[in-house]
Amino acid sequence: MPKAYTLSVVKEAVSPEAAENFAALKKDALTAEAENRLSGTGWLPAILRTPIANTDQSDALPMAAE
Repeated sequence: MPKAYTLSVVKEAVSPEAAENFAALKKDALTAEAENRLSGTGWLPAILRTPIANTDQSDALPMAAE
């Protein structure tokens, strides 16, 4: 994956400051550091994310009485 993409992931999942600190690293070192920093964060690429379900039931239709 391109170095720019890895930096954008670190910026989104960790912080912009972390991405700035990693920018000087070579690609292999950057990938290893990004993997360490993202471990346990639960971050997923946008394509794998699912929208958060709306838990507000005010729009739901009332159930019919039996």
